[in-house]
Amino acid sequence: MVRGLHRAGYRVVTADDGYGALEAARLHPALDAVITDLVMPGLTGFEVLGALRAMGRTLPAVVVTGSDGPHDLTLFGENVRLLYKPCRTPVLLATLAELGVHPGERTPLPAPIPRRSGPHSF
Repeated sequence: MVRGLHRAGYRVVTADDGYGALEAARLHPALDAVITDLVMPGLTGFEVLGALRAMGRTLPAVVVTGSDGPHDLTLFGENVRLLYKPCRTPVLLATLAELGVHPGERTPLPAPIPRRSGPHSF
């Protein structure tokens, strides 16, 4: 996923878990969007989005999940989309474009994307 974003021209900030995502958002105030796994160590993707919203960060967001359960995104506003794993790069890029996030603008994306090792990888 990160490689595909780089190839498309996005600059990417990653984090290993939900707490790392919040720290990345604090360290990179010019982020244009967040891509997060729903289930990851530390905080869930929804908890990360909630914490960002509480800090006044209403970034467009893509939540990626392998779970087909009901997911209520209405709590986070209209600029949040849900994608199901496996999430292919063209689908992710189209979703970002739909959210108005394009390569080359400030510092797009994302936090957090778990690394490929472990049970929370893409």
